[in-house]
Amino acid sequence: MRGTRWDAFILVIALIIFLPIASRALDPQRAFTQYVHDIWDTDQGLPENTVYCITQTQDGFLWVGTEEGLARFDGVRFTVFDKTNTPEIKDNIINALFEDREGNLWIGTYGGGLTKYKDGHFVHYGTERGLVDDHVICITQGANDAIWIGTTTGLSKFHDGKFESFQIKQGLTDNWIASIADDHAGGLWIGTAKGLCHLQNEKITPVLIAGSEVIFCVYSLLPDDVWIGTFKTLNHLSHGQIDSYKLSTQAPNIPVRAIYQDRENNFWVATLGAGLNRFRNGTFESFTSDMVHSLYEDREGNLWMGTSNGLSRLRNGKFLSYSAEEGLSLDRVWCVFEDSQKQVWIGTDGGGLNLFQNGKFTKFTIHDGLSSDLISSIAEDHDGNLWIGTLGGGVNRFNHGHFTHFTPENGLAGTWIWSIHPAQDGSILIGTYNHGLSVLKDGKFTNYNISNGFPSNSIHSIWESRDGSLYFATVGAGLVCWKDGKVTTYSTKQGLSSNDLTSIYGDRNGVLWIATANQGLIRFENGHAINITEKEGLLDDDIEGILEDDRGNLWMSTNRGIFTVQKAIIDDFVSGKIHRLEISSFGKSDGMKSEECNGGYQSSAWKSQDGRLWFANNKGIVVIDPKRIPINRHIPPVLIQEISVDNEQIQQPSSSAVFQPGKDKFEFHYTALSYTAPEKVRFKFKLEGSDKDWVNAGTRRVAYYTHLPPGSYQFKVQACNNDGIWNEAGAIFAFRLKPHFYQTVWFYLLCALSVAASAFVLHRYRLGQIQARFNAILAERNRLARELHDTLAQGMTGIISQLNAAEEHHPSSPDRSLKHLVQARDLARENLNEARNAIRGMRPQYLEKHSFVPALGHMATDLISNTPVELNLQINGDERSLPSLVEDNLLRIAQEAVTNCVKYAQAKSLSIELRFQPRRVELRIADDGIGFDFEKARSLDGHFGLIGIQERARQLAGDARIASSVGKGTEILVSIPLA
Repeated sequence: MRGTRWDAFILVIALIIFLPIASRALDPQRAFTQYVHDIWDTDQGLPENTVYCITQTQDGFLWVGTEEGLARFDGVRFTVFDKTNTPEIKDNIINALFEDREGNLWIGTYGGGLTKYKDGHFVHYGTERGLVDDHVICITQGANDAIWIGTTTGLSKFHDGKFESFQIKQGLTDNWIASIADDHAGGLWIGTAKGLCHLQNEKITPVLIAGSEVIFCVYSLLPDDVWIGTFKTLNHLSHGQIDSYKLSTQAPNIPVRAIYQDRENNFWVATLGAGLNRFRNGTFESFTSDMVHSLYEDREGNLWMGTSNGLSRLRNGKFLSYSAEEGLSLDRVWCVFEDSQKQVWIGTDGGGLNLFQNGKFTKFTIHDGLSSDLISSIAEDHDGNLWIGTLGGGVNRFNHGHFTHFTPENGLAGTWIWSIHPAQDGSILIGTYNHGLSVLKDGKFTNYNISNGFPSNSIHSIWESRDGSLYFATVGAGLVCWKDGKVTTYSTKQGLSSNDLTSIYGDRNGVLWIATANQGLIRFENGHAINITEKEGLLDDDIEGILEDDRGNLWMSTNRGIFTVQKAIIDDFVSGKIHRLEISSFGKSDGMKSEECNGGYQSSAWKSQDGRLWFANNKGIVVIDPKRIPINRHIPPVLIQEISVDNEQIQQPSSSAVFQPGKDKFEFHYTALSYTAPEKVRFKFKLEGSDKDWVNAGTRRVAYYTHLPPGSYQFKVQACNNDGIWNEAGAIFAFRLKPHFYQTVWFYLLCALSVAASAFVLHRYRLGQIQARFNAILAERNRLARELHDTLAQGMTGIISQLNAAEEHHPSSPDRSLKHLVQARDLARENLNEARNAIRGMRPQYLEKHSFVPALGHMATDLISNTPVELNLQINGDERSLPSLVEDNLLRIAQEAVTNCVKYAQAKSLSIELRFQPRRVELRIADDGIGFDFEKARSLDGHFGLIGIQERARQLAGDARIASSVGKGTEILVSIPLA
């Protein structure tokens, strides 16, 4: 390759001004292995694993062409369009995708022609409409907004609704069109099966390339400058001069399938066999050996690859990982440390000690003088000596390239070293596993353990405060403080959540932050402990290391990733202002090759002088610069994809709708199009007309509502991307749920009128009942008046006459006077009895002492006593109690009939029959008396009793039939309905 020409090319590209973009492209300083690489295949919903083409439309969706149809991708779900569900797509092999400047998506199929898609509608174009061939391979847009389509039998131009064809006879070197590209000067570059052609002003000119190979792809950046991928090589044509480049020394002939220059000037080449290649540091480097068919950069700077093994994505992570893939001697790291010369030292689990400098690793092992390749802790003393703790090999001091060993033979307490700390007084403190503390001072070791008063034999971490106090994170004894020769222990008895501590960090305010093995975080200040666990918001209770960045945020590594929390938030928690911490967590999706971090050793996490944070991990070292965390500022488009109403789906609904009455179950399926970390996109929604507040849905992409009353509603949904950038405009769907007739205002008015009318009718009915009762009472009073008139009044007249006669004969004839007085007395007694009988007619005293049937018998027996009338009483049917109103009136009817029989009928026998029927009760009273003419009697004054009988029966909704004639007795039949 000619370096000068390539450098010039890069310079030109660097001057290209892109439209403002929310996110960066792939960081060119990262190795391939340091990008986050994700793959989607059929297991995640891709219709088929061979991906030929990729594009992103203006609405934000990613579209993927496969051998089994077209897939629309929102980062989580694939929606498939193929010939079975979309008639306008005539073949499932999707070779080409292109969105024109008007937002139309053009879909090229291999055998099914061309299909245009916009706003949910598909339109098919085939040979029957003028397309030169139905086997479409490539599509682009040229000058004058014309759409160019490359097929297996020629080139078609679609403009103003018409097709125009170009083939060999128009100047093409071959009819098989494999690729086309706009030349940015009004022309077109055309790659055929037999070389390159250039179309300008409707004229085609062949461009000679050695071998006239199949041109798989053409990629034009500037006028008169084009990159050409052939069946064998990569070529660059600039100002008439062609240069060729080999991508692999092992395989000289590599088919180049796609070429792309991203917005960070990374130059990418997709091949069939040599995978994805990037030009970096003057050479091409390969990422994968996959068959890569297509490349596409989305609006957030992620690079997508269509391969034979699925859809792949490369993106920047917030963390940078260094593992064996980048040159580290071993993946599993126990400790990391930066010395005063800004050199980073990394201790591995069997791979020795690594020095990381200028992007390269230098390895030190037992072959270089280390006592062990299991490196557990690293520290630097005031003289610049490096102290290295090992597991099983004691301590090593490294100075000027030479290792000096310290073991129990030199006085060290043990060989398994967990922590090393150079103290302010110049001594070296060494914490061991199971052998206590060793202090090296003036070349001599002094050891402390349980046997001589130190509280624990195992020390994970050592921290020294500004006043010289030493704090030890121990196993079993909790936190141990050593100051001025005095040892103080703080354990669960003093409020610590655990006695097994793994790490200590002290901030500038004198607060100790203590990591535990399985009980979360301890905030320790002035002897007082505050325990914080996963229940209060921590990512994990098993904390490995603790660091503080330059902005006062705490960072903690765990077995489930790394998280950060502001100390101010913890202060609010301690003061009771909040009850749960808000944290930010990081994992594999953020660039960590493993979420499992390592700890329990002195320097399992380290802050370098430039502010970067380093964490020991099972897959190397993970590094983050809190001041330069890449923020995804792309505002994700929010869409309502589908609405389900009573299990009936409405795809891509319009902005509003009206639903018929009775709809009960509503589902709103929504999405937000952010592809950097779609699994971290969060949503909130609100149904105006139902919800008072926004509902935080988290990552859930569906909302459910049931039993909505009729009315007008607006469903609103908002979303934020992985970095909390919200689309507050969101998406809105307005709808009206029509009411049933019985839910309308008119129905309620009708109901109100009906209630009013019913109340009026009921009122009139009640008045009628009251009137009827009043009439009955009036009739009873009339009867009483008649009785009084017929008995008492006449009797009183007779008494007065007798008294007058007695008065006249008193002086002359005492005997006659006495006779008149006796007669007056008898008349008075008779009238008294008549008055009593009349009063009994108003209040049935018999019912106060007896039930109805016995009362009926006693009443009749009393009335016929001392008379020649013979009584016959019969009860038929199932005897049962009757409503009190029925009993009262039937007894009075019977009393009236019996009284008439005794007084007027001159009867010898009286028959009373009471019949109990299922829905009625009947009373029959008959005598063999002299009878009377009923019609004549009813028209005469004074016969109020017969009328009263009929009125009482009507009051009970029954009837009374009276049959009588002179000389044939009387029969009364009363029938009363029962509810």
